[in-house]
Amino acid sequence: MKIITDIDEVLFNSVKKHVAELAKAGEVLGWQSMPTYEQVCSLGGTHKAYAGYPEYEALNGQMTANYEFNQGLEIIEGAKEGLTALQNKLQFYLTTRPQTVEEITKEELKRAGFPEKPVVCRPENIDRRQTTDWKKTILEQQGDDIVMIDDSVSLHEALKGTPVQSILFAGPITPRGNGEMSWEQIIGKLS
Repeated sequence: MKIITDIDEVLFNSVKKHVAELAKAGEVLGWQSMPTYEQVCSLGGTHKAYAGYPEYEALNGQMTANYEFNQGLEIIEGAKEGLTALQNKLQFYLTTRPQTVEEITKEELKRAGFPEKPVVCRPENIDRRQTTDWKKTILEQQGDDIVMIDDSVSLHEALKGTPVQSILFAGPITPRGNGEMSWEQIIGKLS
């Protein structure tokens, strides 16, 4: 078995920082009301919660490509223990973060005590909205006995009927009721 895992909302909670930074930007831009962290999580993430805000896409792109933004993110409960237990099966990290933050991503994974493995970031020519297809293509190229741990319901659905086993992680923005699993459950299943 070869395990590949996502990073944001599986290992690190970037949503809290997104919400805080968007609140600051919203004040400057004069947004009348902004969703809370709890609202963003219940709606399925910032992309959905901020869909009606005209400057959101540009701000989000700036944040995710920003070195400082990707520092010091909160570790998801159980993630470090989970990957430590599975480190001999872990092949690499597959993230929608842009390639511009690959080095800080490696540094932060190391700082947090996650296993040192390669990090595959989204190429600049792949739009954020194309990440499900991009990840699916990468995963299908990895051969047999692949397990992907990700919080994306769209990726989980896209991998049905493929040789890739998808484990839907119960991240902070993952809608419940789709068979999602905690790190404790994932360790039990894959150990």
